[in-house]
Amino acid sequence: MRVLGVNKPAVESTDDIANVPLHRRDAIAGAFLARAITHAAFAVWLLRRRAGWEQVFHSGAAFALADGILAFVVVTLLVTGPPSPCWCSRESRCSR
Repeated sequence: MRVLGVNKPAVESTDDIANVPLHRRDAIAGAFLARAITHAAFAVWLLRRRAGWEQVFHSGAAFALADGILAFVVVTLLVTGPPSPCWCSRESRCSR
């Protein structure tokens, strides 16, 4: 997969997914959960409130902005991929 002109795949194998740190997985899950909550809140608002078209479009624009920001967070977390196995600055500590 080529992303933003980078030739290296974001995930080279399924083993790389298992090596993603727990805090990164939690961040991705949290971002998806925030998007789901945003969608649910907008749907509940539409069903419960008998708003006029002006309010619906105004609220829909705010919803789209919130969802777009959350989607950008998700994409950023997914595109960065798993961390490099050699993260330290000293080569003697690295296994590669």
